[in-house]
Amino acid sequence: MALSLLQNGKLPRLLSSELVEEVFSESENCKQFILDSRKGLDALGVYTLASKLPTLVHVFTPGASTPLSVKKLTNILSPILSDNGSNKRRLEAAVYAKFVKYIREVASGHRGDVTLNSILQFVTGADEEPILEPIQI
Repeated sequence: MALSLLQNGKLPRLLSSELVEEVFSESENCKQFILDSRKGLDALGVYTLASKLPTLVHVFTPGASTPLSVKKLTNILSPILSDNGSNKRRLEAAVYAKFVKYIREVASGHRGDVTLNSILQFVTGADEEPILEPIQI
């Protein structure tokens, strides 16, 4: 789980909310599984970081991710365009506008089985929103 988090990959959300709370609590009287989980997470400093930044714990909670929206997807896939006023910028902006139009069609269900998550997976290799920072395309 720690490697997946640090590499901005898909987190395995296999622990219940109660187990996540127990793993990240300060309690010493717990099952060996919890102690081993803490040790594994702390091998890369994630447990220590979560103890200093308690809001980090929510990424391990099942159902923590919210559904992908057009706004989120366009924010994640925000382009780096050429300089203003250049012909290249005009063409890039036209292509990006068509891409955004396509994303909106997908969100409204006009593109069959294609979903926003499948677009994200095609572009990034991950079918859920990355935890760290948006990707520049």
